[in-house]
Amino acid sequence: MSSRCLSLSWDWQRGTTPARGFSFDAVYRYATVELIARFDKSCLGKEVICTDRASVLLDARAIHVLKRRPSALGLGSRSERDRLVDAPAETTADLTTLLADGFERGPAGPDYRAYAYQSDPVAAKAAVICRSYGKDDNAKWPIDAAAVLAPSSEDRFRCYWADRSDGRWFIHPD
Repeated sequence: MSSRCLSLSWDWQRGTTPARGFSFDAVYRYATVELIARFDKSCLGKEVICTDRASVLLDARAIHVLKRRPSALGLGSRSERDRLVDAPAETTADLTTLLADGFERGPAGPDYRAYAYQSDPVAAKAAVICRSYGKDDNAKWPIDAAAVLAPSSEDRFRCYWADRSDGRWFIHPD
């Protein structure tokens, strides 16, 4: 129920600063947590205009992780925005070969899946290529671009952006 969500600003790791430290956003992404935070109701009023990134919960600290989810089961899992579909077989073969260079393939190696965007199902210009790590029968593959932009610590795959230029594919790290 994303319409009932509050924007959140995480506290920083003890001993670090925003300029040198890291945010806890990625650590708790798609997780259900019990937390402590300061509540700022100023952006909840009807007369106040706040930016779309304005935090309502400030300096949040997770007390307990209740549940973790892979990105495929995150808040955007029911959205049709940036939905991924299986890429054509030729695209899958080309991208798998490109990404697998130097990695073992086969029963003992990682699995690969390529995706096209629902808006470009033939992958004429762009695609996503994912490589599994770990053999988990219950692992979920990505269903939307959030898996590339905002992966979960529970994902058993790593995805990369790919684009086609002059008939050649290029894979972009991170």
